[in-house]
Amino acid sequence: MSGAALLKAAYDDFELAISKLEAALDHIENSAPTSEVRVLLLNNAIVALSANLEEGLRALFESYLTVLEDEADAHDWLRSDLQTSNIRCYIKKLRELSPKGAIAISSNLHACLTGSASFKLAKEDIVYNKGNFRSDQVRDTAVATGIREIWQTIADCPEIQAYFAEDRLEQRIGKLAARWNELFDERDLVVHRFSQASGWSKDRIAQAIELSRLVLTRLASCLIDDADGQAINFRGRRLAAG
Repeated sequence: MSGAALLKAAYDDFELAISKLEAALDHIENSAPTSEVRVLLLNNAIVALSANLEEGLRALFESYLTVLEDEADAHDWLRSDLQTSNIRCYIKKLRELSPKGAIAISSNLHACLTGSASFKLAKEDIVYNKGNFRSDQVRDTAVATGIREIWQTIADCPEIQAYFAEDRLEQRIGKLAARWNELFDERDLVVHRFSQASGWSKDRIAQAIELSRLVLTRLASCLIDDADGQAINFRGRRLAAG
């Protein structure tokens, strides 16, 4: 499967989950529940949306790393940020495992350090999010995969320019991050302080879904472009080496 197809498949899984959530929102609207039940159902929808977002983000970043793993001939062909985060993940895993369980990890680490073409990335560990995928966590995860200024890249497109009616990139980035973080703030309110969560309306959740689609579509496109660019460089390096 090509890199573009792999990343598209990851996005399609997210889209399928979001489509089911939209169907559930329509059902809530059409069934006309009591106000208390309506708030409960809409709050659950907020939690579901944030969970699907986190899963979708991890899947996209993992797919991106799979493309790089397949294309690069050695670990040191990768960007330095990715090399560092990968080695750190393996060292952390070694510290946490029993001697018997550490054999496979040691073998992978050795392949990375010795330039073996059979190296593997600790993909799940690299993209693991310690907290909610707020804007800072997305940025940190992107850096761990070797990509800097991910929000600048995401926001630098006509779609997000039109969404916020904002021509200035820096202001657009700030508005995008703030709107993105609102969902996770509301999710935490629902989960940790349920009695204080009055519930977003269906329209407000629909707006969050629209933004989620926009960001993940844009992220998938950026990751495809970046992976394709690196793959071209890898092939050039391979040809130069004879």
